[in-house]
Amino acid sequence: MGLIFYFSHEPRPFNLQLPGGWDKILHTLEYSILGYLLAKTLRSFEVRKIALLGWMIGSLYGLSDEIHQYFVPGREASVMDLFFDSIGTLIGTIIALNLRKIEKYRKDTAITIPDHSGGVR
Repeated sequence: MGLIFYFSHEPRPFNLQLPGGWDKILHTLEYSILGYLLAKTLRSFEVRKIALLGWMIGSLYGLSDEIHQYFVPGREASVMDLFFDSIGTLIGTIIALNLRKIEKYRKDTAITIPDHSGGVR
């Protein structure tokens, strides 16, 4: 979140001139990373709560980021940016939850091999 805030405070991060639409892809990408990390952080909750809380926290942070950009010279707040922030958060959360499901499946279906001492490894 701190990294997002830092780049939001810059009038033109990296002096990039992006062709139309690419900034929305970057918003989606950076917020999907945030959504993934939020879902991993919330892992002790049940799956539905992780999905809802991860999406809500990420989206609210996106809203605060757009409000912050409104006050930064050379930047502007955008409803479309907020939309792509929210979509990115949702994508990242879904990726984290699916990876969690795969890990659980692998763990549940793992074959145990007895070792020679009578234990299981």
